[in-house]
Amino acid sequence: MTYRNRIRLVSLIFFLWLISISAGLFFFGNQNYGIFDSAGMWYQHDASQFSITQLGIDEIAGTQVVHVRQEACPCNKLTEKHKEAFSRLYHLPDAVQFEREMLDIHRTQFRLPATPAILIFRAGKLIYAGPYSSGPMCSGSNSFIAPIIRDEMILKGAWLNGEVNTCRCVVNSTS
Repeated sequence: MTYRNRIRLVSLIFFLWLISISAGLFFFGNQNYGIFDSAGMWYQHDASQFSITQLGIDEIAGTQVVHVRQEACPCNKLTEKHKEAFSRLYHLPDAVQFEREMLDIHRTQFRLPATPAILIFRAGKLIYAGPYSSGPMCSGSNSFIAPIIRDEMILKGAWLNGEVNTCRCVVNSTS
């Protein structure tokens, strides 16, 4: 084999390796990325009667948030920065922030299509349910909740935000 043929063979092997690694990283990096409510279950869901008391939390006049997780979801780690922002940037004390597992939410008959999710309540009534932000890395710069918490966005009713692409773990509908 000539020197030129060796170079071509090594180059071909390198490019095949590079393409394989890139495809693998793309697949594994995006396997949890997609539409939050991909099944469209929230189109028929009425959230107007869902209150924070159904989660065993006492209602107050102001804003309360419930962080919802599903065990072993790789997207949970991406929401940690959002959770830190509630105290630091939004000035919400820990006393009005709660954590619940997905099964706790489903016991109330409210159905979450995916996690991690956040539920925001005002005066005990649900005003927002959905992901923290959009994008595969759940970036704080794509946050939906900042304008809601800061009262920069006034919602007339409950916003079930299921049409956004984000990192999420789909919830089994029979849970």
